Amino acid sequence: MWHDPQILIRSALTSSVCVARSAHKCRWYCFGTVIAWGCLLLFASAEQTVGAAQSEAQVKPPASKESLLVLQAECSQERARIESAIDNVNEKGRPGTKEILAEELELWEQLDLLVAQRLSTIEDRIEVYHQLQLKHEQQLTLETDESPHSFLRLDDQKDALLEQQRDVEVLELEREAEQSLLLDSKNQLYEAESKRRQAQEDLEFSSPSEANALQSKLVLLELRCRVLGCNTDLHRERCELLKQSAVLANAKMQALEVHINAIAGEVRFSAEELEERLGLIGRIQKQAKSQLKEAEHRLRKASRRRSQEDSSSLDNTEFETAREETELLQQLLTEISGVRDCWQRRFQFANKDFESGEPSQWLSEAIASKRRIDRLADKLNFHRMHWQNAAMTLERKSNSDEIKATERAEIESKLSDIQQAIEFYSSTQVLAAGGQRLFERFIDELQMHFENQSWQELVQRITASLDATWNYEIASIDDRPITISKICCGLALLFLGYWSSRLVSNATARRVMPRCGISPTAIAPLRTVLFYSLLIVFAFVSLEVVNVPLTVFTFLGGAIAIGVGFGSQNILNNFISGLILLAERPIRIGDLVNIEGIDANVEHIGARSTRVRTGANLEILVPNSKFLENNVTNWTLSDSRSRTSLTVGVAYGSPVRKVIEILDSTIRNHPKVITEPEPIVLFKNFGDSALEFEVHFWIQMKRMMEAAKVQSDLRVEIDDRFNEEGIVIAFPQTDVHLDLQKPLDIRVSKHPMPRQNDAYPMRAA
Repeated sequence: MWHDPQILIRSALTSSVCVARSAHKCRWYCFGTVIAWGCLLLFASAEQTVGAAQSEAQVKPPASKESLLVLQAECSQERARIESAIDNVNEKGRPGTKEILAEELELWEQLDLLVAQRLSTIEDRIEVYHQLQLKHEQQLTLETDESPHSFLRLDDQKDALLEQQRDVEVLELEREAEQSLLLDSKNQLYEAESKRRQAQEDLEFSSPSEANALQSKLVLLELRCRVLGCNTDLHRERCELLKQSAVLANAKMQALEVHINAIAGEVRFSAEELEERLGLIGRIQKQAKSQLKEAEHRLRKASRRRSQEDSSSLDNTEFETAREETELLQQLLTEISGVRDCWQRRFQFANKDFESGEPSQWLSEAIASKRRIDRLADKLNFHRMHWQNAAMTLERKSNSDEIKATERAEIESKLSDIQQAIEFYSSTQVLAAGGQRLFERFIDELQMHFENQSWQELVQRITASLDATWNYEIASIDDRPITISKICCGLALLFLGYWSSRLVSNATARRVMPRCGISPTAIAPLRTVLFYSLLIVFAFVSLEVVNVPLTVFTFLGGAIAIGVGFGSQNILNNFISGLILLAERPIRIGDLVNIEGIDANVEHIGARSTRVRTGANLEILVPNSKFLENNVTNWTLSDSRSRTSLTVGVAYGSPVRKVIEILDSTIRNHPKVITEPEPIVLFKNFGDSALEFEVHFWIQMKRMMEAAKVQSDLRVEIDDRFNEEGIVIAFPQTDVHLDLQKPLDIRVSKHPMPRQNDAYPMRAA
C-alpha cells in the first residue's frame, strides 16, 4: 500500500488531521503536521529503496495455499449460513434484513471467486517458479541435429525466436496493465478502509437505537475490505506471475539466440529441402488456383443474378465478396511465384552459386517484393476488419425482436457468406505473413553478406552496380533500347563535334577563305554557315554511333512544330532572320547602320541576334528580325563614301564671292575629303541675322565619329581663314524701332512695380 504516492498523500493528510485534533494551539498543529509529513516521506523513501532492491533480486517463491484453502472453506460456510438466514427471513417476513443479507451473500461470493482465482494464479506461479529454478540450476538447452545443420530447421528456430520476442513484448504490456489495476485496487481498498474506520468510530459514539444498523453496516464494510484486500493480493500475485513469466521468456529467448548463433555457421541448404519447400509452395499455389476458379464461378453467378433480378443486399454481398476474393487471389498467385523465386535464390545464395553482381540485384528485387506483399497484407487486414464490422452489425440487427422471420433468414444467409469471407481473409493473411517473414529473412541475409564482404568483393559489387547503372534502359524506340551509356556517349560525341566544328570553321575562315579571294565581309557568314553545317553532321553521326534511330525525330519534329507554334515563334523567327541576313547580306560585319535612331557598327551576326557597337563604345544586341521588319539605314551597304554637310553664316556686308572661294578651297584642302564627286558650296539663304552658306562634300566613312571629326576640322579651318580675311561670322541680332511721329502716351498704373526677378514684364498703360 505504501508504494502508491496517492495513498501516501492521503495518509499524510489523515495523520496531520489527527495531530491537529490532539493539539490545542496553532503552533502545535503546524509542528505536528511537519512531523507527520517528514515521517511519511522517510518511510516512503525507505519503502521505495526496499522495493527497488526486491525488484532487482531474485523472484520470490509463491505464497502458501493453506491460508487460501481455509479462507475458501470459510466462504463456503458463510454462504451456507447466509442462504439459510435468507430462507428464515423469507418465512418470518422481517423488512430490511433480506437486502442486507443479499448484499453480504454477494460479497462472500465475490470473495470466494477471488480466492479461487488466487489459487489458480499461485499454481501457475509455482509452475513458472520451478522452471526458473531449473533454469538457474541448469541452463536451458535445445536439441540440435548433427552437423551440418538443416537450413529449414534454422528458419524454424528463427521463427520461434520471433514468436518468443512477441511473447516478451505481450507479457510486458500485460504487466503494465496489471500494475495499473493493482494501483486502482489499492485506491479502492484505502477508501473502503477509511469508510470502515469512520463507521467503527460512529458505532462507538452511537446511541443504542442506532447500534444495530451501524453494526450491520460495519460488518458489510469489513467484508468489503476483505474482498478488496483479496482483489489487491490477486493483482499483486498476477504481477509477480507476469514478472516471472517475462524472466522465463527472456531466458528462453536468450537460449534461442545462443542456439541460432551456434548453428548459423554450420548450416547447409540441401536440394532435398529445396524440393520439400517448393512442393509445399506448389500445393499452396494449386489450392489458390482452385479457390480462384471457385471465386470466379461465384462472381459470374452473382453477376448473372444481378443482371436478371433487382439487386438486393444479399446479391450485393455475394457479388462484392466474390469480386474481392477474385482480385486478391490473382494478386496472391503473383506473389506466390515471387516466393518460389525467393526460395530458389536463397538456395543459390546459401550454396554460393551466384555471380558477383546477382546479390545486389536480388536485394533490390526482394525489397520491391516485400513492399508489394506488405500492401497485400494491409489490404487483406482492411477487408477482414470491414467484413467483421459488417458481421457485428448484422448480428445486432438479427438479435433485435422487431425484424421479421424472412428478414432474419436473409441476414443469416448473408452472415454465412461474410463468415466465409472472413475465414478466407484470415487464411490468406497467414500466407502473406509467411511471405513477409521469408523476404525479411532473405533481405537480412543479403545485407549481412554485404556488411561482411571483403574489399575485393566490395569493389566487385561497386563495379557491378556501376555497370548495371551504365546499361540501365531508360526508353526504347523501334525495339532499340536507349540506355544511359548511349546517352552519355552521344553527349560526349556531340561535345567533341561542337569543339571540332568550331575549330574547323575558324581555321577555314582564317587560312583557306582569304586564299580563295573571299572578301573579309563574306568570311564571317560563311564561317557561321560552315560551323552549323558541321555541327549538324556531327549530331547525326553521334546519333548513328549510339544506335539511336533517326525515326525518333518524327515524333520530335511534331513536338518541335507544336512548340514553335505556341512558345518558340520569336526564337525561330530570329533564327530564320539570321539565316536570311547571312544569305542576302543586307548588312555585313563592319557596316555602319542606323536602326531605331541609333548609329552603330555591326560587329557580329549570330543565329539569334546581331551585336552592334555605338560611338560611345556601347554594345547592343539587336534581334535579327529587327533588321528585316524595320527600316534600317546602312551607310556602307554598297559604298563606303558618304556625303555630309556643314552650315556657315556671315554678317551682312561680307563679300559673298570671297566667302564661297574660301569655303571651297578649305574643303578641298582637307585630306579626308574626296574630290570626286567634287565639293559643292551653296549660298543658301538671306537669314534674319546672317548670310547663310551650305557646304556639301564626300568622305570615306566607316564610323560616325569620322564624319564628326572631319566637320570639326573644317570648322576650325574656316574660322581661321575668316579671321585672316576679316570676315565676321554673324550672330543673332534684333533691331527695335520707335514711332516718334506721335507723342508717347504715358499713364500711371495702380499696380505695384514688378520685382526684378518676376516672370511677367512691366505692363505699360
